[in-house]
Amino acid sequence: MIIDKAALLILNKKQSKFLVCRPNKHNEQYIMPGGKIEEGESDVKCLVREIKEELSVKVNPLSLSCVGIYSGPTALEPERIVRMRVYAGKIIGVPKASSEILSLHWIGKNDQTNEKVSLFIRQVLMPDLILRGILK
Repeated sequence: MIIDKAALLILNKKQSKFLVCRPNKHNEQYIMPGGKIEEGESDVKCLVREIKEELSVKVNPLSLSCVGIYSGPTALEPERIVRMRVYAGKIIGVPKASSEILSLHWIGKNDQTNEKVSLFIRQVLMPDLILRGILK
């Protein structure tokens, strides 16, 4: 079964790091902010809803542009596949962990071997972001 998700790529000003979150005490893996796309929901509506819930900030929907669609292992069940639509865009406010999120972290190229970072980010997303010069 494939799980469809939308995620927001939030880069720092130097484009050397991006924001990830640790959802809860039962999941030590860092994952992308965003979430499961509900039935009948667009990617944009999903991101606006999820980012507000997770990071307590607003997303400017007009600023969103698709970085890519990626498939790989889920964080908690690596045998399951997630198909993630990753968008870059502007947020309004300073991200902070909400009640749904335990902590926020900035990661960069040096974190490709950090086992706290999900396999999906390390093996699928990050190599592409580096190859395309999005993550410097």
